Amino acid sequence: MLGRVFEYCRWLVHFTLTIPLRQYDSFIEKLDPSSPAFNILATGCHNRKAMRGGYFEDTVKILCVKEEAVLILQLAEKLCPEIISSISRDWSE
Repeated sequence: MLGRVFEYCRWLVHFTLTIPLRQYDSFIEKLDPSSPAFNILATGCHNRKAMRGGYFEDTVKILCVKEEAVLILQLAEKLCPEIISSISRDWSE
């Protein structure tokens, strides 16, 4: 019974990965469309934030569980190491 409670609680903690749109595009292009990582990234939401000077910052926010976040970050490090520093990570319960 206790194991089931821990399994349930594990899914209550979510991670949000935020990736600038340009880096997101270059990363997702390198993935197989049938892969789990592609499917996780494809569920991301496009956000546009107004910046000073009339500019906008476009990002993609991906809500995922820990295992999915780890998968995405490992693949990003392998396929697009230059974008790792651009990916912000946040978690919530």
